[in-house]
Amino acid sequence: MTVQTEFKPSRWTIRLKLISIISFIIVSGLATMIFLASRYFKDDSEKRIQENNLQLADVIGQKVEDEFYSIAYKINNMAIILDQSLSKPQTSLFVDLFFKNNASFIYMAIADAKGTTLSIKNKIINDKFLLENNLSLDTIQQMNSAYSEDFMRSASGATVVLNVSSSCLSPCLGISIPYGTPEQKKLILLYNDYFYLTMLFQ
Repeated sequence: MTVQTEFKPSRWTIRLKLISIISFIIVSGLATMIFLASRYFKDDSEKRIQENNLQLADVIGQKVEDEFYSIAYKINNMAIILDQSLSKPQTSLFVDLFFKNNASFIYMAIADAKGTTLSIKNKIINDKFLLENNLSLDTIQQMNSAYSEDFMRSASGATVVLNVSSSCLSPCLGISIPYGTPEQKKLILLYNDYFYLTMLFQ
């Protein structure tokens, strides 16, 4: 004996099922595309930012290098002038022009490395800068003594750049470069206003 059951149609029609499946496929595909696009966009953005940072660092580094080459060239030329046997008025004229064209230069000197001491042979001072910043020659001499060991490395061929602001009322850099032949053990010492260099790279 066969028992027949009453057929009840499903509430989920074929049409509704197809719509649901197709909607699921479309939503899943779009979600996957958005996720992958966002991930690749993030990776690409990070790489571009890193590349831009490297390029900016290269540009700033090149500007710093060029500026230090320019400073070294200027003070080397001035040292040659100071070493020449010029009359006092001629020397004063060159010194005035030097500090007028390089207002950030505070002090420049030609020095010899004598054992463990730094012997200043010839020096010029930006009196206007000292006056405006409440600095004195005693302060400069104290800086020479405090950093003499570091600066004396230039007598052996090294270029030295130091932040000497702790010994100076005005933020400044101490720069020393070799001068003359290695056998002479001579160097050029310069104190330069720190704010001047920071303004170059703003």
